[in-house]
Amino acid sequence: MEEFPLIPDQPVVPSREAKAVKVVINARELFLNKTMDPAELRLRELGYRQELSREFTFFANFGLAFTNIGIFSGMSATLQSSLLSGGPLAMFWGWNIVAFFMICLALSLSEICSAYPTSGGVYFWAFQLAGNRRGPFVAFFTGWIYAIGNVIGAGAVDLSVSLVITSMISIATNNSYIPGPLTTVAICWLVLFSHGVVNVLGARVISGLNQLNVWWTSVGLLVVTSTLLIATPKLNGPEFVFWHYENHSGWNSETYVVLLGLLQGAYTLVGCESAAQINEETKRADTASPVAITMSMVTSWVLGLVYLFGLLFSVQSIQGISDTNYRMPIAQLFMDSVGRETTLLLLAILAFAQYTTGATSITVSSRLMYALARDGACPYKKSFSRLNGFKIPDTGVWMSVVVGLMVTVPIFVVSYISISRYLRHQYVASPYIFHAIISASTVTSNITYAILLCARVFSPSHMPRGPWTLGRFSLPINIIALLWTIFASILFLLPPEYPITAESMNYAIVAVATVVLVTLATWFTWGHAVYHGPIKQIDLVDPARAAADKAAIEAVVAAAGERGRHEDEELDPELGEGALKLGG
Repeated sequence: MEEFPLIPDQPVVPSREAKAVKVVINARELFLNKTMDPAELRLRELGYRQELSREFTFFANFGLAFTNIGIFSGMSATLQSSLLSGGPLAMFWGWNIVAFFMICLALSLSEICSAYPTSGGVYFWAFQLAGNRRGPFVAFFTGWIYAIGNVIGAGAVDLSVSLVITSMISIATNNSYIPGPLTTVAICWLVLFSHGVVNVLGARVISGLNQLNVWWTSVGLLVVTSTLLIATPKLNGPEFVFWHYENHSGWNSETYVVLLGLLQGAYTLVGCESAAQINEETKRADTASPVAITMSMVTSWVLGLVYLFGLLFSVQSIQGISDTNYRMPIAQLFMDSVGRETTLLLLAILAFAQYTTGATSITVSSRLMYALARDGACPYKKSFSRLNGFKIPDTGVWMSVVVGLMVTVPIFVVSYISISRYLRHQYVASPYIFHAIISASTVTSNITYAILLCARVFSPSHMPRGPWTLGRFSLPINIIALLWTIFASILFLLPPEYPITAESMNYAIVAVATVVLVTLATWFTWGHAVYHGPIKQIDLVDPARAAADKAAIEAVVAAAGERGRHEDEELDPELGEGALKLGG
């Protein structure tokens, strides 16, 4: 065989036309990088136009995630569930154990958010991580489960607001008037309607409300905690706070009972990913939103621990809380510890914190409906993708409110029957129905987390690295978070009390199964035919920009043909001016 001498690699000399196109690209990138938010550039790369107004700063984004987690609201609403299933032991240790897993989850979601900073959030992530073949079904299923779960969460939070208000009425009247189910649900509906009004008034309104709530919750929580610790006549000792076990569930297994007590942490510490739903309204979202997701979770854990100390050191009678006549059982804890007047003040602080948490749930679900409609995964997509004068997807806002109202209708019917026949002393919807609502909200969130993390763990190559990354710790953290979400999705569908009766069974499984089956039915009857994945708006709806770019490139190529005679020539001023005219 004839051998040929080795010839050193010769550089490929580009043509003048190729150099001209490169000049255009470089000039355009320089121009865009200097005038555009980096997250907006990334949004364009993903195929979306900037339509929403970027009014949210990092602190406002953090405020929305922190508010949506709602430690003050969630911990107060689930007090009875955990206190009677494991007692202080389950509450204290359970809070910290759940927080560890939820921080791992927050880190995982932050990394995904940094790579895909769109308002589609978990829905868009699901498509990208699952790949083009499975992506449409996975994204459709994940998006709608998550959207409906958020509306269920809004219903649960607003019912909590109503329960606090009715408890305040009972306390203010010295129990001479105890509002019934109709009054309680009517207040809940008014709260939901007001959340719709707040959400359609513009991003600045909801942003300001969330930022206010960060301070309100932080300071208010410290005020409530310090008041309990100072004003309670007799505080409990450390042994009671850390190791006292209570079991009012009827189950004999202490392990199972303590696991049931994890509901307080699991229900409260969901929602950090809501920061991603306003990615397209946040400045520097590719870094601000990931930090907000993780920071909101860590902050919630720490402040929640402080609040938990206040509750456990000051609780006077667990049996009294179990037998309370007040609609919201935590009112009984406050009454036993600090008296009537101070209890009214503490409940007022709690009610506003709960109110803002409910408002953010509507914000999150409406933004997701907007993202689904924009990509054709929602019926009446033109209506749901339309923005009002404040650049808010108002159709999604009001649909979230309507669905939230629908969630409370069966609650009213069941509670009316239950209270009139069996549970005259218990709060609206009975403890079982309220437990089912918060369990369903918790499980739907964890199902969406599990889907995302499955795709992330088993298809890691599908995701590019964003500016916020976990590096070599990514896989182990993702696996830990995945195992927790699967475990939580099963645990909180199990019955909370024994013996299991028609009343005491966990109806969360019915609610979750209904949501899953309706979503699947919608996919197979309609969704699979119309939805094939996220639609790249820039490619499909912006032909003028493409034409302008083509004309600019042709002009620069022509100019390069006349002037470009030297290989190392620098950008001609006239050439640069033409390049910067790209995109009109």
